[in-house]
Amino acid sequence: MGNPIKGRDYIIESGNRVFTAHFLWERGHCCGNGCRNCPYSFPNDTKVLSLVPSWTETLLHCGVEVVGRTRFCIHPADRIRAIPQVGGTKRCDTKLARGLEPDLVVLDREENARFLSGAFGAPEVATHVKDIQSMISGMISINREVKNANLDRLIKEALALRPQKDLRADPSLAIEEIPGVLRWIKKPRATIRTIVYLIWKDPWMAVSRHTFIGSVLDFFGYGRLLPDFEQDYQRIDIDAFDRATTLFLFSSEPFPFTGKKSAIRDLGLNAAVVDGERYGWYGLRSIRFLEAVCDGSSAWDRLTHSELQST
Repeated sequence: MGNPIKGRDYIIESGNRVFTAHFLWERGHCCGNGCRNCPYSFPNDTKVLSLVPSWTETLLHCGVEVVGRTRFCIHPADRIRAIPQVGGTKRCDTKLARGLEPDLVVLDREENARFLSGAFGAPEVATHVKDIQSMISGMISINREVKNANLDRLIKEALALRPQKDLRADPSLAIEEIPGVLRWIKKPRATIRTIVYLIWKDPWMAVSRHTFIGSVLDFFGYGRLLPDFEQDYQRIDIDAFDRATTLFLFSSEPFPFTGKKSAIRDLGLNAAVVDGERYGWYGLRSIRFLEAVCDGSSAWDRLTHSELQST
């Protein structure tokens, strides 16, 4: 954040620094020390049980009280350990969850389909995140219940996203500029005509362009290079793709490809390891990732008027 500026970031009272709301907001999280000007403290005290890792991280960043989570909710690491676990995203101890007495349960139809039946004895918000637009719609739906000023601000940030440059005319010309690369294994020499984003091994599984990850790649201008698979998460044969004109992106999650660099190199493919959390986690993490290559003008004209009015 650089050096705090007197007047903007803090004032002096009785010889002590008192940080302003501007400084505390720019820091990006609540420290939990009860700062006088904390922008993360709100009169709405809705207690949330979140079974969606992306939403858990986003809600905690915004200062919402999360009273329960899944074991896959791992961010932010410095705050998550104090929140009780109720199981996983597919298997959950509903009795334990009810005992936490949440005011609201946050679910997603892809992550928690089996729990969409009022099993928790509390009102539910069930998002259905399939792309960036539905991510924003999901945030709006959640904020109708928690009424949180920071989440409202984050929604407006998401509504203001646009890529810095349009790569859609010929994304293959900028193939080495794909964001989120942790390490190149083998850079392509020929023009890339297909991108395969791999999330699993044994069997090989890849994402379709009709997924949230696909929408992020499309936002960056590379979406049309993704295969139009029959299923969103397709079992594939990597040898069915032309090795010279295909780029394989190996995600760091859910399969830990980050630690498999030698094995990937031995495949002889055009390949890079990419940050799976940046591509696959929606909400806060995705917005920060998209902002890195955005110029700040609106890109979400497809949102309905009623949705825009609610932000």
